Amino acid sequence: MTPTALAPPVKMVVERTVHDAQRETCEAWARRYVAAASRAPGHEGTSVLGPAGGQYFLLVRFTDQAALAAWCESDAARALDREADAFSSAAGRPQVRTGLETWFSLPG
Repeated sequence: MTPTALAPPVKMVVERTVHDAQRETCEAWARRYVAAASRAPGHEGTSVLGPAGGQYFLLVRFTDQAALAAWCESDAARALDREADAFSSAAGRPQVRTGLETWFSLPG
C-alpha cells in the first residue's frame, strides 16, 4: 500500500471595510457568518479580526478546496455576502491559501 497525498486544509481571508457608523451592524453580521459557516461540511474554524481602521478580516478554514467551494457557492454564503454590501465594501476578492502563507509573508 502506498500513501496517498492528502489535500491540505484551505483558508479564505475575507476583508471588509465598514462604512461609517456601521460597526455594530458588521459585528452582528460577522456572528451570523461564523454561525452559518460552522454548519457547513468541512468547516474547521473561523476567526474575526477587527476593527482595525474600519477593516474587518474573516479567516475561514475548511478541510479542503472542495469544502470551501461548496460553502462559497451555498445560498447562505451568497446571502451573507450580499447583506454585507449594504454596510461595507469588499477589499477585492477573498484570498484563498493553503499552509502557513495565510499567516506569514514568505520570501519571494
